[in-house]
Amino acid sequence: MRGVGYRVFIFAGILFLLSLALVLPVSRKVEKGIDAESKAITLLISSIIAHSENVELAFAEIKEILREVNFPIVMTNELGLPVAWASIDVPAEKYTLNMLYRPDLLKDDPDYLRLISWMGKLGEKHDPYEVKKGEEVIGYIYYGYPKYTTWIRLLPFVVLVISLAASIFLVEAGRVIHTYEVETIWANFARGLAHQMGTPVSALMGWLEFLKTGDCSDKVINAIEKDVLRLRSILQRFSRVGGKVKKEMVRVDEMLKELISELKERFLKNVEVILECETGLTVEADRELLAWAFENLIKNSYEALGPSGKIVVKALREGGEVVIRFVDNGKGFDSKQARKVFKESFSTKEHGWGIGLLLSRRIVEVIHGGKIKLVKSEPFVETVFEVRLNEKGSD
Repeated sequence: MRGVGYRVFIFAGILFLLSLALVLPVSRKVEKGIDAESKAITLLISSIIAHSENVELAFAEIKEILREVNFPIVMTNELGLPVAWASIDVPAEKYTLNMLYRPDLLKDDPDYLRLISWMGKLGEKHDPYEVKKGEEVIGYIYYGYPKYTTWIRLLPFVVLVISLAASIFLVEAGRVIHTYEVETIWANFARGLAHQMGTPVSALMGWLEFLKTGDCSDKVINAIEKDVLRLRSILQRFSRVGGKVKKEMVRVDEMLKELISELKERFLKNVEVILECETGLTVEADRELLAWAFENLIKNSYEALGPSGKIVVKALREGGEVVIRFVDNGKGFDSKQARKVFKESFSTKEHGWGIGLLLSRRIVEVIHGGKIKLVKSEPFVETVFEVRLNEKGSD
C-alpha cells in the first residue's frame, strides 16, 4: 500500500514537470509575439504621425488600429498623457483629444484614474516603446500581456493539484477495498481514474490551443468551466465511494433522464437510447454515486454495441422495490465471462480498466443495500443488467 501511494505521488510530480515543459515554451512564444506586435504597432503609429498633416485624423486612425489589439496597450503623448488605448476596462470613446490634454479637469474622474493606474502597471512590466517623428520623441507605447497568458502559466499548478487530489483519493479508496487483490486493484483503479479523467483533460488541452491563438471568449471560458466541473465530479465520486456518503431522496426517473442527457453529450451522440420509466419512483441514495453506478452500466452497454446497437433503460416498481434494467443488443458475455462480470479486474476490452462493474456492485449493494446482477446475456440479441433498490417508505 505504501509503495503504491509513493508511486502515485511520483506520478503527480512527473505530470507537473511535463506540464511545465509543455506550457512554458508556449507562454514564452505568446509573449514574444506580443512584444513583436507592440513594436510593429509603434513603428506603424510613428509612420502615420510622420506623414499626417491633421492631428485629429491621425488620432482617429491610431484609435482604429488599437481597436483591433487583444492585449492591454496605452499610447501617450510626449508629456506622458494618455491619448489612446485598448483592452483596458476604460471606454476608449469616453474622452476627446482636447479633454485628454487637460488632465487637471479629469483628476477626479474614476475612469481616468483607472487609466493612469493601468499605465503604471504596464510601465512596471515593460519599458515603453518610443513613438518618433524623425528623431523627435512624440509619445510612448505602454503594453502588457493578455489575461489568458496567466491562465496558461497556472495550468501546470492546476494539473498538480488535481493529480495530488487524485492520489489522496486513491489512497483512501485503497483502504476500503484492501480485502481484494490489492496490487491488482490499485493498478486497475489508477487506470480507471486516468480513463475517467481522459476526456475532460483532453478537452482542456484542446481549449488550451484556443487560448494560444488569443481566443478568450465567453464560449471558451464556459467550456473550460464545464470540463473543470466534470473533473471535480470525478474526484468527488472516487472520494465518496470509500468515504462518507450523502444520502437524500432521489427521483429515479428524473435522475435517469438527466444522466442520459449528459451521456448523450459525452459519448452517446449517435446511439439510440430508449428510456422507459414509471414516474414517482423514489429511493434514498447518494445521488452522485448512484448516477455513477448507472453510468458504468450504460457505458458497459455502449462499449458492447455493434453498428446497429440500441440501449434500453427501464425503471419500474415491483413489490416495494425500484427495479432498473439496462438492456442492449451488443456482443454480451459468454457463460464463462458471465460468471466473472462482478469480479475484480474483469474486462472484455483489451485496455479496459476492469473495475467499473465491481464499483457498481459496491455502490448498489454495500453502500445502498440493494442488489445488482446480470440477468441474461445472448450475444447480439439481448443482454440485461438489473438493479434493485428499496423504494422510499418500503421495508
